[in-house]
Parts: sequence; C-alpha cells; structure tokens
Amino acid sequence: MRILLARMAMIGVGLLSPPVLAQSLSFFGEIGGAPVFISLERTGDRLSGWYLYLQQARSIRLEGVIDADSFEMDEFSFVDGKKTGSFKGAPGEAGWSGNWRSPDGRQLKVSLGQDPDALSELSGRFRCKTSIRESGYAFLTSLDLRAARGKVMGLSLSHDATGGDDEQSCSIALSDLKQVRSDSGILLRAREDDETDTSESAQHCALHLLGGGDYVVALVDGCKGAGDTMFCSARGSWSDMVLNRRTQACKAIE
Repeated sequence: MRILLARMAMIGVGLLSPPVLAQSLSFFGEIGGAPVFISLERTGDRLSGWYLYLQQARSIRLEGVIDADSFEMDEFSFVDGKKTGSFKGAPGEAGWSGNWRSPDGRQLKVSLGQDPDALSELSGRFRCKTSIRESGYAFLTSLDLRAARGKVMGLSLSHDATGGDDEQSCSIALSDLKQVRSDSGILLRAREDDETDTSESAQHCALHLLGGGDYVVALVDGCKGAGDTMFCSARGSWSDMVLNRRTQACKAIE
C-alpha cells in the first residue's frame, strides 16, 4: 500500500499550500465475530483502502471520511464496483468500533485494534504454499519464513504463474533484504533500495509483515527491478499473503 501525497490547489496570490501527507493505518479485528484485516490511507478527512476476512483472503475496496469523533466508510467489490456494505463508528486510542451494515439492512458489530508489537516475539519456522486458477493461468505462491523473537533469520518468497507458453516468475530471499526499524510489525527492504530517492526512476522494494492473533499478513510493495536485481519477470506480479501461524495454512490475497 503506497504512501500518497495530496496536493492542494493554487489559491489567493498563487501560493501552493503544503502537501497533505497520507497516514497509513492497519487494523486487525472482527466483524460479527469473524477475523478481519483492514489497510487504510488517511489523507486529511478522507479514507481509502481495502479489507478482507482473514479466512477468505478476498480484498474489498473501502472509501470514506473521518473526523475526531466518527468515521464512515462504504465498501465496494473489486470485481464489478458494486457497493456491498457500509461502516459507521468511532475512532479511539485503543481502537475503532462501530457497526457494519449490509445493503438489506443487516448489521454486525465491528471491533478493530492496533498492536504495533504483535510480532515482536515471533519465533519459529512457517512454511506454506497456495495456488489458484484464474483466466487460464495457474498461480503458485510459496513462503518459507524463520524468525527468532521478532528477527527474521531466513526467508524465501516466490510467486509463479503458468499458462500456455507464457510463464512468469517472482522470487526473493533474505539475502536480498535487510530488516529495518518499523513502527508496526516487521519490515524488510531490498539491500540496494535507497529510501531517500524520490525520483520517477526510483525502484523500491519492501516486505511488510503485520500480525494479529493467529494471523500474519505479508504485503509486498514494489520489488520489481529494485537496484540491479530483478525480483520479478517483466510481466510478473507479486501476491500478498495471509498466513495462519497456528495451522501453517496460507492464502494468496485476491
């Protein structure tokens, strides 16, 4: 999920107001007792992003508004753009709470929380594979992660697509990455990634692991041609993942 800059229009005597930086927000929680993960960007009073039910791993688009006392969001299908529900509630230091409402009026309680240190003690080895078929392609995603008290000791992540004569491959290993400080979860960046480079030609690569309860969400940002290393083929694409660390089952986020 990229950090976006919202620029204000030219006003008055032609002065440009300072850009409004988007704030990245992520929550684990429940809707009607079902575990969910929500990823949002807040720019001023606007909210945009997506969420998913962790047991299904199908993303749903979100758009809404927020102020000091309340938030409202509508959800839409990524497939056909149809509105499929809405949220209303209140933000708080301990988390967000409220209700989800379906188009036919059914309501479910919403409880969302943030725990920046949820993976600070992550230890063990987690291995899983997941595959889906779509549009004539077979997509295979594999993860092998080893960690000790929040430090990544080993990592192999790959995403391959096959179909007809066309094959696409993406792969990345811990030797390509370095673990860096993060305000939440575990963050790894390509060793050759210059975070200060904001030019149009800059190519960045980050793997962000976020945790809540039994679940770890692995989000890949960039990682196509970072530095001199191609982590993806020209037409390849990464797939984010949901891992249940208790059962060692995973799903690619659709």
